Amino acid sequence: MKKQLTGLQAKIMKVLWDRGEASVVQVMDALTYEKDLARTTVATIIGRLEKYGYIARRRDGQTNIYYPLLSRADARQSMVFELVDSVFSGDRGQLVSHLLSDEEFSKEDIERVKEMILQHEEKAGRDDA
Repeated sequence: MKKQLTGLQAKIMKVLWDRGEASVVQVMDALTYEKDLARTTVATIIGRLEKYGYIARRRDGQTNIYYPLLSRADARQSMVFELVDSVFSGDRGQLVSHLLSDEEFSKEDIERVKEMILQHEEKAGRDDA
């Protein structure tokens, strides 16, 4: 990913990922929790996302319909790598330690992390063989 998504860009991308495609008006409707969000603001951000190559458009009559080119997984991976690099000096272990120190990290969360670690260890063992 060339450029990190801002908060509103990420919210717009989420709408497109969830819906598959949407017009500017449909994106605005999905972002009803955003106060005082002007149509021109949404259109400008959508234009930037298109310029970056993260979305594309097709015409439906008089309306532009936008759809994602950037996958949710690619965006997530890039944002996590950026977070690890900028906040944790590239140390993934520090990120995990920080997450585990969160008081709201439930027993279920811990069990899921343990299972992920086991799966990762098994995969690493197969790759080494």
